[in-house]
Amino acid sequence: MTALTLRIDPAASATHAHAAVATLASLPESFRRTDDAGDVVVVAGGDGWARRATDAVQAGARALLVLDPGPASDADLADLAALAAAGAPVVLDVPWRHDEAVRRVAPRIHRLAAPGALFEARATVAATDDLVGAARALALTAQTLVGSPLTELAPLAATPDHLMLSGTTASGVHVIVSAVVTAHGHACATFRLVVGDRAAHVALPAPGTAAPGRASVTDAAGREDLPVVFESGHRTAMRLAHDAAHGRHVPDDVADLRALLAAAPALAGDARP
Repeated sequence: MTALTLRIDPAASATHAHAAVATLASLPESFRRTDDAGDVVVVAGGDGWARRATDAVQAGARALLVLDPGPASDADLADLAALAAAGAPVVLDVPWRHDEAVRRVAPRIHRLAAPGALFEARATVAATDDLVGAARALALTAQTLVGSPLTELAPLAATPDHLMLSGTTASGVHVIVSAVVTAHGHACATFRLVVGDRAAHVALPAPGTAAPGRASVTDAAGREDLPVVFESGHRTAMRLAHDAAHGRHVPDDVADLRALLAAAPALAGDARP
């Protein structure tokens, strides 16, 4: 297998660049780094990321990996989504969304997620400034797990230590998203679906660790624990970008983010609550 070339966006922060380099080192047969136009371009998710991603596609990138994308204008996301649909896939390295445990349990949850079901998503963060970003990542992951976009998501509570939102998916599942400032255990997340006598539970570590996420499904016959995979969310996302460049996996990440921001205006910015 010929390795693809990968370029890291010069606009990436030191933290993002180091994370990308460390992840790249764990995939030596898939990628080799370049400072020229790469097959896959890693884009920092700060201000203007959607425009930089569009520029990278227009410069010839076959796929993009966006690290921790923040909000972007609908016009910029629409342009990027059109390019993705035309054959330049974009993988959003959002906390928890591409964790292997999520990918494995999502089909099971799709079958359970009937109208009227309750889905809860909760994460712990280190500071007030992290609340909106964590809630946005939780909501994107919730859409993946439930298999349906959120049609509305509005704040229920907003304090310096807590942000809670409630809404509904297009399939009729009630969703509660909650991010809480804590003294420890930062960036861990839990997801739970409850419908009648059936339930599913997912517990995920911080995205930068290779500790496994854990998922289980419970019904009248008992509880089933799904197999675990020791791989960081960053590595999984980079693998997905590799597959996307080869046309083997084409995610709907940009379209999902665009739909979420339309349904949840409170998550379309990073202002403190």
